[in-house]
Amino acid sequence: MRRYLALVFLSTLLLFARYEAPALKACNAYNNLKHTKNTHHVQLDPGRKYLVLNEHKGQKLILIKGEQPAQRWVDTECVAQESKNRNTREEATHETTDRAQKKRSLSHRLLALSWHNAFCQTHRYKKECKRRITQLLGSRRSDDRFVLHGL
Repeated sequence: MRRYLALVFLSTLLLFARYEAPALKACNAYNNLKHTKNTHHVQLDPGRKYLVLNEHKGQKLILIKGEQPAQRWVDTECVAQESKNRNTREEATHETTDRAQKKRSLSHRLLALSWHNAFCQTHRYKKECKRRITQLLGSRRSDDRFVLHGL
């Protein structure tokens, strides 16, 4: 359940980080954040829209289709801000949270059919896996059967 929530959280963060923005001026697009390498001397075309993947320390990571590597770092003043696309992203975020809430409500109704011995190997501290004093001498009825567990 925690993994699922972490996955939903990370996917919404990624949704917030991406948007399309036009280039404001012709700037070099570097392979790394330190601006030390520009393979194929790639520059932005003013007016062309680029997908902004991330922002970090005055830099933006953009996606340039057809280049190798496609992800390049540029200065923030080379690409327009995200304000134009904020409404569509908020709508998409709202839809994502609605879907996540529906999935979360369905995950509370999860049942598992398992071989009892296999279940108890991974969940030894569950109530149904602990042996009682009266059962130490003999085997339990459920030891050799399938068991329905509510997870």
